[in-house]
Amino acid sequence: MIGEAGRPIAEGAERLNKVMMEVVNVVMHVVPIGVFAFTAKTSSLQGFGMILPMIS
Repeated sequence: MIGEAGRPIAEGAERLNKVMMEVVNVVMHVVPIGVFAFTAKTSSLQGFGMILPMIS
């Protein structure tokens, strides 16, 4: 569709897409740890009284 002249650009965009998907994959694996750490810190500093309103 874009011809031979555009093939390197299309391949570069495809490589960039693969890299970005790997970054998203890493972030998705790390986020639960961060949420747990944030919850633990908040509950230790403020007590469970601050977390209960967020649950309901």
